Amino acid sequence: MHAASLDRSPRLQRVHALLSDGVERSTLEIIAKAKVCAVNSCISELRVNGFRIACCGVALKIDPLRGVIRV
Repeated sequence: MHAASLDRSPRLQRVHALLSDGVERSTLEIIAKAKVCAVNSCISELRVNGFRIACCGVALKIDPLRGVIRV
């Protein structure tokens, strides 16, 4: 994989700026706030640039009364 460098990629800079506060974010939130499409690729490229980024899966359940909830 050819990874872009952070200093020359506005796309990676937006994702890095968003994630740098340490708050957990969903893929959809990263897409919307950083205006990127392939979040998994951005994360991989940031890792190649030396950043440690942890990902965690969240189990979701659809509740008829409350909508989508975390399990």
